Amino acid sequence: FPSHDNGAGYNGALTFGSDLSKGAVRFTNNVDLNDKIVSVGVYNNGNLNTSTATLSGNWGNATGNKGILVVGDSGAGSPYNGNLFMTGQNSLDSLVVAGGVLSTYNADGSAGKLMKSTGDVFVLADKDVAGAESHLDLFSDESVRNIHIRKGGVLTLTQTLVASDVVQNEGLIAILGENVTSLPDTASVALKPIYLRIVTGK
Repeated sequence: FPSHDNGAGYNGALTFGSDLSKGAVRFTNNVDLNDKIVSVGVYNNGNLNTSTATLSGNWGNATGNKGILVVGDSGAGSPYNGNLFMTGQNSLDSLVVAGGVLSTYNADGSAGKLMKSTGDVFVLADKDVAGAESHLDLFSDESVRNIHIRKGGVLTLTQTLVASDVVQNEGLIAILGENVTSLPDTASVALKPIYLRIVTGK
């Protein structure tokens, strides 16, 4: 796999795209993380159509529960902050969105799923880079153990997210959708679509 000298952790990472990319990439393999830390990055060349990759296989641990998937890099000088779509039925133990956008949206069918119900999610950006952001956009129901949104992190929900232990938010949580039946004392005809933002911080 190619490396990027200025990108933290990108020696040995699985990377997609380049300055000269002419289209998007689809990677169809199933991947066993084998209790390892695995990094994936999409090169951002400034063109949305060619700064995108899709992982349509199923990613997870065949055995064990210590695998970590790291997506993107918001570090200074790193171009690996493009758009990654995971459309498979994944079963990740731990997920770190460290730069760019990770989405489970699937234009060709059912939305992807990311996590085991015992999994941990971190959405963060390089605090030393002005304006650095990391986005996690969820388009299917997810259950996790812990979720941490750090400064520069953005979590967008269109379906239900259940956290059995901790939700820590120093960034932004946005809830989008038309289903208001779960919101008490709200007339369903009054909010179509809903756009509810919850912003907290220390």
